[in-house]
Amino acid sequence: MDEGATCFSQQLEDRYFRRLDDETPIVHVNGFNNCVGQPLPKSPNIFEGIEGDSTTAENLPKKSYTSTALKNAIYRNKVNQHKYKAPNKTQEELFNENAGNVPAGPAFEQMNADESRIGLKGGDGTFPKIRDFTHFVEPLKNNLLEKGYSKPTLVQRSVIPIIEKKRGYDLIARAQTGTGKTGAFLFPIIHLLHRRKQKMNINECPLYEPNAIIIAPTRELTQQLGDTAKVFSRGTCLKVVCSYGEIRISESLEEMRNGFDIFVSTMGRIMQFISEEKVKLTGLNFLVLDEADKLLKDEIFFRDILKIQEIASKNEQKHRTLMFSATFDGIVEEYAGRILLPNYFMISIGGREVLPQTVKQKFVVSTKYQKFSVLCDEILSKLKPKCKGIYKDVNGVTWRRLSKKVAIFCNSRRMTNWLALKLSIRGWKSIPTSGERSQRQRQEALVAFEKGDCDILVSTSVISRGLNLVGLELVVNYEMPKTFDDFVHRTGRTGRAGNVGRAITIVDPDCLLDLRLVTELIKEMQKENIEVPSALIELNGPINSD
Repeated sequence: MDEGATCFSQQLEDRYFRRLDDETPIVHVNGFNNCVGQPLPKSPNIFEGIEGDSTTAENLPKKSYTSTALKNAIYRNKVNQHKYKAPNKTQEELFNENAGNVPAGPAFEQMNADESRIGLKGGDGTFPKIRDFTHFVEPLKNNLLEKGYSKPTLVQRSVIPIIEKKRGYDLIARAQTGTGKTGAFLFPIIHLLHRRKQKMNINECPLYEPNAIIIAPTRELTQQLGDTAKVFSRGTCLKVVCSYGEIRISESLEEMRNGFDIFVSTMGRIMQFISEEKVKLTGLNFLVLDEADKLLKDEIFFRDILKIQEIASKNEQKHRTLMFSATFDGIVEEYAGRILLPNYFMISIGGREVLPQTVKQKFVVSTKYQKFSVLCDEILSKLKPKCKGIYKDVNGVTWRRLSKKVAIFCNSRRMTNWLALKLSIRGWKSIPTSGERSQRQRQEALVAFEKGDCDILVSTSVISRGLNLVGLELVVNYEMPKTFDDFVHRTGRTGRAGNVGRAITIVDPDCLLDLRLVTELIKEMQKENIEVPSALIELNGPINSD
């Protein structure tokens, strides 16, 4: 590496990582927003207020300091540093931004034409179907028209009338990624709650007693659901509040002070508010679990859901529980049976189809030592460049820009940071995100990616569920996911709403976990009558011969 390249590499490393000094290990990885913004500020001193407050190596706390003092100092700094102020945007601003709204693609009509793909189990055995949105209350209908929603998808066509007309029944709905599951529960809830308030001539919102609670497994999905609910409730008499970890409690309480109808939250935040009686379940009509399989398979989340059901079941007014996901297996259905009312409806779109129909799958075989070269030379270098393909930013750094957005998935936080840094050194404008990063960093990464300030988003599976990454055409599994469900959700970030996407998965032939997932993928492809790529067939030989 020549002197100029070494200097550039060092600049990137200095900007991307916070250190106590040059001789100590990295203690905190900060945002890669340097690719699109200014250098990071100096790290705060976490030892301020205790003896030896300098951050030089010789003045770090000595062994004589108690672990409690150190933990308190670190915790105090973490709380101050990580509290996140969510963007305070009005409904009009969110509506006009068009954020997260993926326009219908060329395959949309074909995907939603065949109603024989709608499967029904349970309930009373019957359900009506809708053909359009004309029966909705006027504000919701206008919002849908302005957003370009003219026809319901198959899951919306079947689920919306069940929610509206089959009262007293709970529901599970399974449909492929990007097929409109969010609208399937949001639209009827907004319609029913607004219509009821109109009939009863109620203008105020209930104080701390929401009529609908929507729970999602990740903060990013929670924020997206909250924004979407605000967009489509524009012009109604409903108020939506969104809250999750790292948003200050005081800010959420201020927003809740004048009442709210729909509360969108992560599991941890809703349980905290319920235990502190900041949210009461006495007025609950709808409990929605988005990406329900993820919530049910987590032992802590499952216990929390049971607790919510136990509290809500004591109410005079009975609520309904609605579950949605692209992946439900027998274990999840067994768990759901402990939560839902007997004879619940189960809607399944496409029967056994799980893999996204509009995503073209490709598999590349490479050992872990060759993966980075394969990624750069055989995948990224072959993508169409943006205009001339070479850009200089305000800092004078030259980048190789792409005309398409790329999401690259890894299995660990450390790998996302390493890979984004390596790609940036190579000249690909990249930004990482993972559960390790603060919410501000995570949100900034998504915004930069959506606006096109960077071309490549490197992430763990934290963004794999439910997120609409507008304009994303290529997903790369740099590391194969550990489960088939994760594979479905990762590749489902592209090819949404009838658009055609591509997914490239790099398979390590020396990794037993990769080979096991290959076997599972082959079985699933055969079930769905999908042609199995030759690369997978060749890889499946060694594991079958064992």
